[in-house]
Amino acid sequence: MFLLTILCLQFHLAVSTLKVISPDELSHLDISYILSSYSNPNLQPTYGRLVFVDVLSNCKLSSTSSLGPETIAVLYAEESYNCDISMLGYNAEQAGCFGSLIIYSSLNRNDVFSNLYATNEIYRPLQSQKLITFSLLIDENTGSVLKSYEKNQIWVTYKYSDIKISDYPFIKYYMTSDFNQDKAYIDKIYDIVSNYAEIWVQELSLYSLFEEYYILYGNDVNYDEADCYTALSTLKYCLPPSGNISGKLKLINTLLILNVYESLSYSDILIFLDYLQTLYTTCVDTYNLACHEEILSAKNLTIDYSENPFKKGYSSFDMLQSISVNEVYIYSPEYFEQLYIMSSRSLADFKKCYLTCDLVNVTDGICSEGCNNTECGFDNLDCLRTQGCFSFMIGDGNCNKECVDDPDCGELKDNKKDDSFFIAVILVPICGLIIIILIIILIIAIVKYKKIKRKNLASLNSSSIDYQVKPLSSEVKAIPCFDNFNMNVHPIIQYPPIYAFSDCKPNVYSKLKIAYSSSAYSEKRSCSLDEKFFVDGESVIIAGENCEHIYHSKCYKKWSKDNQNSQGCPKCLEKS
Repeated sequence: MFLLTILCLQFHLAVSTLKVISPDELSHLDISYILSSYSNPNLQPTYGRLVFVDVLSNCKLSSTSSLGPETIAVLYAEESYNCDISMLGYNAEQAGCFGSLIIYSSLNRNDVFSNLYATNEIYRPLQSQKLITFSLLIDENTGSVLKSYEKNQIWVTYKYSDIKISDYPFIKYYMTSDFNQDKAYIDKIYDIVSNYAEIWVQELSLYSLFEEYYILYGNDVNYDEADCYTALSTLKYCLPPSGNISGKLKLINTLLILNVYESLSYSDILIFLDYLQTLYTTCVDTYNLACHEEILSAKNLTIDYSENPFKKGYSSFDMLQSISVNEVYIYSPEYFEQLYIMSSRSLADFKKCYLTCDLVNVTDGICSEGCNNTECGFDNLDCLRTQGCFSFMIGDGNCNKECVDDPDCGELKDNKKDDSFFIAVILVPICGLIIIILIIILIIAIVKYKKIKRKNLASLNSSSIDYQVKPLSSEVKAIPCFDNFNMNVHPIIQYPPIYAFSDCKPNVYSKLKIAYSSSAYSEKRSCSLDEKFFVDGESVIIAGENCEHIYHSKCYKKWSKDNQNSQGCPKCLEKS
């Protein structure tokens, strides 16, 4: 049974949806609610405008004049009034509403079920008024949010579940072991088999509902022993009595039913359903086991009291009496036939939600006029919708972004036009003028920069030698000198260090002429010996103050060595 519970958690998910369509501010509101077992599940979608109505102390509605078609009543169930919630929904239904939302502050938790197969809880009071419209229960916090927009028109849509279509729909039924309650569902299954489709045994699953207890903790069980069936294992199964029928007697009858079901072959479904109808009609007053065995014998069915079926049952704490088709669950037998037909691909000829509308047209995404009615959900709301905009949103006082021609957006559109005029006529020219001024300033700055650069280059290329005379200091670097060599040696760099012939004797200079660029000595800017251009940082030799020829230090050394340590200016000596 634990495995079945896990499977239910994985696959049994109800996807009913209540969604605010207008105004846009509420379109993302996540509305949590409790389903009611006594109302219409609404297999076809519906819609309506929320109308807030107070409930009087006598549980009557304060006013019904604003209720009617295309409205959904929002009713506040005052706890102190102790009103029957199903009757509140019924009063709204009688006023012509498409549905009702009941705002509650507290509920009897014994009437609220958290089903394993549903994301929404189920409210099922012991007694209730059956409704043909949907009715949902909403907590007061969500109700307060909706109430704060009461001055606006609030439009919502509601759809119970997406129908899952297959060639052979699969049915699950959860039995209560109450003959009267179970008969209503079994009769509907019988009608389907008799009128529409052949259902094989493997397409139907039956499960029993009970309250399961370990015998070791039997003292904690709130049941009389007459209402519990003690199994051969360490478990006991209990059910509440129905009138003078004990829970134990109900459980034993269910054992017989489930053992018959498990003994059937694939095509024996009609035999099984006929047996149940006879049982529920004949033995309903007493649940007498002798009566039950007599029917089994008359139908040539096996009498088997083995306990195995209980191992596949479910706790009634978790599950409600319900029936499903392809994992879509409902709680009222009167909607089972519609659900089965909508779920069966093989029943195309019977798929009609209305005389003028085949169900196949409801799922094609196109509005068919014959389907534009409440029975067919206004053709799945396609007849009310243009792209994302519903017809009832036009002129509802809310500017909705999905509606292109919504007159409620007129003032907003005018404001947008004013903004566009301001941007186009005023803001754009101002921004353009600022950009032009910045460009002019940038051009002027570039021109000035180029002029300054050209001026600096001109000063560097002048024929005069730019010298700086600095006193010799302790930081002055010394370079080795040649014997009897009186030429100055300079590095060609932007800001060269100071060099002096401090170790040359007897010529020790107290002052030194420093050149800042090789261009100060020659327009050619190259060594007069190897004809290679000077590079910043190279040591050079200035031949003399008169000729001003410049040589690489290494070139001059080589020339001097090759010419028997000659001194003087190589170029000048060549001319002489």
